[in-house]
Amino acid sequence: MKLSTLLKEQPEHLMEPGDCQDTVIGVMARLVRNLKGHRFPGWSTAESRAAVAEQLLPGLLSLPDFSKGFHAEMPELGFDDRRIMMVNSMLSPAQAARQDGCHVLVSHKRNVVAFVNEEEHLVLHMFRQGYKCPPKGDTMRTGHMLNDLQKMRDKLDGMFDFAHNAQDGYLTSMPGESGDGIQLFVMLHLPALTFSNMMGQVTKAMEKLHVSISPFYSDGQDDTGSRYMLYSLPGPEGSLGEVKGYFFEVAQRVVERELSVRLRLLEEPGMRLFDHIGRAYGLLKYARRLSIKEMRDAFSSLRLATVLGIIKWDVGPYPIIRGINRVSRLIVQEAITHHGDEQTPLFVATACRAFLESQPHEFLTHADIPPYPENY
Repeated sequence: MKLSTLLKEQPEHLMEPGDCQDTVIGVMARLVRNLKGHRFPGWSTAESRAAVAEQLLPGLLSLPDFSKGFHAEMPELGFDDRRIMMVNSMLSPAQAARQDGCHVLVSHKRNVVAFVNEEEHLVLHMFRQGYKCPPKGDTMRTGHMLNDLQKMRDKLDGMFDFAHNAQDGYLTSMPGESGDGIQLFVMLHLPALTFSNMMGQVTKAMEKLHVSISPFYSDGQDDTGSRYMLYSLPGPEGSLGEVKGYFFEVAQRVVERELSVRLRLLEEPGMRLFDHIGRAYGLLKYARRLSIKEMRDAFSSLRLATVLGIIKWDVGPYPIIRGINRVSRLIVQEAITHHGDEQTPLFVATACRAFLESQPHEFLTHADIPPYPENY
């Protein structure tokens, strides 16, 4: 698969609204393995990286997920190519900085990515949407993902001689992370907690629960669009079931906190939330120069206004959230590929205005907003 073909369609988990309240964007699992008898990538040479790639690539490319997918060695990808792949979660920042002997493979469905010689010899990312809206169910879609991951893990463990011992499990370049070699991630959209300056409290609470949360830098730029990555710490070998149950329970607590803050903001007499959303809307509708950070932050507020019913769209809320996800990514890709630093703010502002003009909508007054929005 060529890179241009790969980028024609965006990953499903980043296009669709992950849940009915637009809080869980998607879920991800990370599997890491290292070959026995080879240096870790941080201490490697060009020769040792080539030896690792020569051993791993034939087996990886024989897997159904990658046999018809995309594969490249990092020197084949230019700077802009790498930025665009990071926008689409097809490349990690660590791998984007790599060169000779380092490879990236993306499945034809764009939901599995493998890195050779990233921070470990083999790093596998598997993605899914976070929730499905009724009537298809409203639970985290982790079961199928983890089943698929375990099947692939078993295949890989049968193909290769990975570094492993009975005491520590699968060995990694960070001794404290040895064990199962699996981490779980939830990508969250938390605009109410961000607006209320409560993310510091959330971060401290997560530390006490032995779970980490950090801004989600999708393409190395210093912005979040109120998106965050919640992730588990690696567990001992055989602990995935226990870690999974605890981790997603914690994730649900964060989601519930976000939803409660949204409702509280709706009830505030000072109109802070409506003012915030109105300012964001004004930027998107009238600004003539917008940075990518301003666009993402404003679109985040627009998504919040949509699920709360503050802005009513003729096509309904979920097509609009899908449209926002799609257009924001296309804007960034187009800006990276065809516009210089001076022209990018002009292009971003023009594209945002065009999106709003293409979708009929109306603001509701404060009195018309229901006390409990749909699906709350």
